[in-house]
Amino acid sequence: MRYITVIDGHPDPSEARLNHALADRYTHASRAAGNEVRRITISNLHVPVLRAVSDFFQDEPPESLRDAQRDIAWADHLVFFYPLWHGTMPALLKAFIEQTFRPGLAMKGKSARVVVTMGMPAIIYRAFFGAYGVKGFERSTLALSGFKPIEETLLGGAGGTSHVRSAKWLDLMDRLAEQDASPELRRRRQFARRLVRNTLLLAISYAAYVIASSTSRTWLRPTLPPSDGRAASVPAETAETETPVQTI
Repeated sequence: MRYITVIDGHPDPSEARLNHALADRYTHASRAAGNEVRRITISNLHVPVLRAVSDFFQDEPPESLRDAQRDIAWADHLVFFYPLWHGTMPALLKAFIEQTFRPGLAMKGKSARVVVTMGMPAIIYRAFFGAYGVKGFERSTLALSGFKPIEETLLGGAGGTSHVRSAKWLDLMDRLAEQDASPELRRRRQFARRLVRNTLLLAISYAAYVIASSTSRTWLRPTLPPSDGRAASVPAETAETETPVQTI
């Protein structure tokens, strides 16, 4: 059994938001897998903006966020859900993290999953933009705080999400909850996938080497004229071209 805190980071409390449905589905599936799960919904909280460095290092979080901070400290696995706004997380979620991730809050030994919805295709966000907003959160906040491992799930095309796509993503939450419930099983599956991928790459590389070597040997092999077994004859005109010796 794991202790999991789900952080629903969409700032709009409307129940129509996809992030709320994804967080709900993950929460139910995780509880069904035998975990203890707590839920933090950012849109229902009063989250004041942190304005001074001294407040961050010296003061405690506002009263409205202390229960949420205790839920973060209690968990051994955090799952963040949020939409991509201007390439990164919404300002309300950023303010929440600044208020709750305070010095002295033990994070080492925890793991995390980040689930992000976006209007653009996820492959474009990864390839063209380098997923910089999500990577910044994972590396500069979670990894530096001691979280390991950190998994990410990017869901692109959410702006015009169809019912079919939404249903697939909700089913995906069931699988993610199952994976997070058994980290050892997840690690074995990841090892098996890496082994299969590396084996395929090795096989492809070897096949390319064999083909290239065979082709190179064909190109380098000298081409000899056909022979009928008889010695080549020298034309008579060639034999008589020598300059005769003159005597005086």
